[in-house]
Amino acid sequence: MKHFKSNFLIALISLFVCAQLFAGSSQELKQDQQDINQSKKVFRNSVVTFNNLSLAVDFWHDANLKGDRKASDEHMQMICQIIEDDIKATYKEASYAKLESTYSKEEAKAKQNSKSSKKDDRFDYVDDKQDSNRIDLYVKSKQHLFKALKQSNSFGFKYRLLADYQQLLRQEMEQEKIEIAEDLGEFDEDSRKYRK
Repeated sequence: MKHFKSNFLIALISLFVCAQLFAGSSQELKQDQQDINQSKKVFRNSVVTFNNLSLAVDFWHDANLKGDRKASDEHMQMICQIIEDDIKATYKEASYAKLESTYSKEEAKAKQNSKSSKKDDRFDYVDDKQDSNRIDLYVKSKQHLFKALKQSNSFGFKYRLLADYQQLLRQEMEQEKIEIAEDLGEFDEDSRKYRK
């Protein structure tokens, strides 16, 4: 059911974007389209990571309850690999967000003379800066949880850390849904400008 909802959301977004592309085109619309595509990609990756991690944690938990040390170790290795890959992906996203924030800041400075775009550019910069800070916080939180997970020998503590990591992924997915909605709103607003 989760996969259906995620796929349905992505299909709906794609359909909306395609319909809006026919309304007009400009550099601003192309940038909005790139932002939407990036947000969709990040959301898709987060959903896959969350599902894979949840499954691996369930298998690890089950192996521990059954006393199967070998299976438990194998599943913990799988969990560690999923988390390492997720941290790398989030770090790449943080780098992208920093670049976007820097670009927005430079764009706002370049357009200071234009009163109509000044407010929009300032808002874009603040929004991009907040996104960059939020993603940096996700990277740091994930790294701290992963470090504690690797250092722990306690089953209960590891299970709690994994639950915290999963909760962090849930929050990240919710934030990504909001980001997609914001990107779609910007795209719609910009496409209306060019229809007039």
